[in-house]
Amino acid sequence: MTLRRKLLGEKGEAIAKDYLLKNGYEIIRTNYRTRFGEIDIIAKTEKYLVFVEVRAKSSLNFGSAEESISRVKKAKIRRVAQSFILQEKAFKETLRFDVIAVIFNKHQELIETRHYENAF
Repeated sequence: MTLRRKLLGEKGEAIAKDYLLKNGYEIIRTNYRTRFGEIDIIAKTEKYLVFVEVRAKSSLNFGSAEESISRVKKAKIRRVAQSFILQEKAFKETLRFDVIAVIFNKHQELIETRHYENAF
C-alpha cells in the first residue's frame, strides 16, 4: 500500500468517525485488530452494536467504494466481529454491519460521505 493511499484511508476513517459521532453513535473502538483481520470502527446505537467498514476513494474509475468490499473481506469482518463479541461478552447485542464510503476528489478534498446501514 502506498503512503498516499494509507493517508487517504486514515483521513476517510477520521471523517467516518466524526460522521458517526454527529449522528448519535457512541464509538467503542477504532482499528480493532485480531489475527483474522481488522474492523475500522465499532460503534453503538440504542439498538445495535455496529461494525463499520470504511472505504475512502479518490476516483470512481474502478467502481464505487462500497462495491470494493469482496466476499472474502466481508467474511473476515464477520470473523473479527465474532472475536470482539467473545472478548467483550457482548452476546446479547443486536449486530449490524455498515459501510461508510468517503469520496474525495483528486486533491483529497471531501466530496461526499455515504452511509450504508446493514450493508451485509
